[in-house]
Amino acid sequence: MITDIPAPDDFFCSGWRFLDYGWSQAIELLIDIRIQEDELQPDSTDIHEFWELGRHNLITSLALVQQGIELLLKGCIAEVSPYLLITQPQQWPGKCDKNDTFFSQFRTIDAQDLIKVYDTVRENRLSENFKGRVDELRKHRNMTFHGINKSTIVEASEVLRAVFEAVENLNSGKRWLEVHKNFLENTPISRINDIDYSVKYRMMKEMEIIVQNLKPEEVEKYTGFRVKEKSYKCPWCGRVARKYGGEPKFVQERVDKDGITKSLYCFCCCENIETIKADCQSPDCDSTFLDEDGVCLICDHENELDN
Repeated sequence: MITDIPAPDDFFCSGWRFLDYGWSQAIELLIDIRIQEDELQPDSTDIHEFWELGRHNLITSLALVQQGIELLLKGCIAEVSPYLLITQPQQWPGKCDKNDTFFSQFRTIDAQDLIKVYDTVRENRLSENFKGRVDELRKHRNMTFHGINKSTIVEASEVLRAVFEAVENLNSGKRWLEVHKNFLENTPISRINDIDYSVKYRMMKEMEIIVQNLKPEEVEKYTGFRVKEKSYKCPWCGRVARKYGGEPKFVQERVDKDGITKSLYCFCCCENIETIKADCQSPDCDSTFLDEDGVCLICDHENELDN
């Protein structure tokens, strides 16, 4: 019999990790160049050289994203049956019908066939746009593994979109920022030091980069944050910002798929925010949300609370 059969979560966890590796390399470059532009104001030649040196990082990032997508596809297929991932019997290991054989010893279906199998066995088929995008990424990955084309140009924002699209199509309702924050919270150093502040600071910087580099409609689609609507300051991110810098301005009333407004939600903390529903007492502020100490979540005015 076949032994050591992988569970769907084995594929999913590996897939998320590949996406996170690709995402982290790309967004790190975007953070670095923004810091340099804000502090040193480099000229166009310096900026060009920066991206030329970062080109190989981005090419690798996109290849990692494609590898992650293939693992997520395998996880989705394995939810129906992991045996669907095994190729035809003619390619099975010798004497597997006589001896117990590890699943890993069987050849699995080719990457180019994953979408066909997915669409055959899953209830909801993938969109044509996403399938076309995956095919482009697969060709890019193959080109990267077999020798880098010197004319290949990859934009950092392209890597971010590829990760968001993968999660949008293959993640059963989870938001990428929630998955990514979990990776940040579970680095090896997290078992030694309290990294809560550093994770919140990183998430603030990344949200700033996302808003800066994607279209408003893309930001809303992928994260739920509505760029053109009123936002509030997160009390917890505010403490981090006072220590490290940053803008803790990514709190909004969350809206569900039916258009119903939910509680305030911080897109950096990826958590609901406990607030007091009350008008700010500052005459120049129209905020209706205060933190638990009475501090306004827009203007920082310290309001007097009724006992």
